[in-house]
Amino acid sequence: MYVKNIKISINKDKRLWIVMGVALLVAIILIIYTVYKIHIENDLNSNIFNDKENIFNINSYKCEYDLTLKSNKNTNTYKILEYYDCNDSLNEKFRFEINNDFGDKIMYILSNNSLKITAKNQINEMILNEYTIKKNNLVSFSTFISLYNDIVENNDKCFLIQIEQIDNQLIYRITFNQFNEESDICKKYDFLSFNQINFSKIELIVNKNNNLPLQYTIYDKNEEMFLDIIYNNFKINTHFDEKLFAI
Repeated sequence: MYVKNIKISINKDKRLWIVMGVALLVAIILIIYTVYKIHIENDLNSNIFNDKENIFNINSYKCEYDLTLKSNKNTNTYKILEYYDCNDSLNEKFRFEINNDFGDKIMYILSNNSLKITAKNQINEMILNEYTIKKNNLVSFSTFISLYNDIVENNDKCFLIQIEQIDNQLIYRITFNQFNEESDICKKYDFLSFNQINFSKIELIVNKNNNLPLQYTIYDKNEEMFLDIIYNNFKINTHFDEKLFAI
């Protein structure tokens, strides 16, 4: 009986060593995975700053895109040609040429605190002077640039930035958190996430090879697509004739 008890004790010790060995192996795997994940995230962050020189610091661009706008009852599509120029942060210039499904063509020009709206099919034109330009245009890619840079530079917690890489695409995702009255960034962009529509996030997909936007999507509070833009052509840091923004 005494010998048998010794054998049982030895078997228990072996099981203990096995359990400890497995636990140690799992710990090593977790450590390796964590280090690998940090390494990948650092690589992505490095790519982000490289991309920023091409995408998030641009002063001007010209792009053509198809826009899909969904509501509770309808889905509308538009073809848009957008010009943007910002050599001076106090004097941003916009030009939108919009064509809808019905063949209507509407043009918006914002420049030098003035707004010009022209509906060519209706031979209608409106000009507003001393117009305060605010970045509350969801359609314009310049809004995403401004929002992204403000979050990065101020490390603001109202918004969360996530970056994901899938094949040759980089996905920049900005998620809206709870409104903070003490945050200047929250106040500046309250029209995005804290109004009646209550958007939940914005996603920008960029071609990693040429650093140009492919798709720009805005989601509502139910994680449903509200606005979707597919870029057909995108040119950055383009020099424009001033006549494009003449009012």
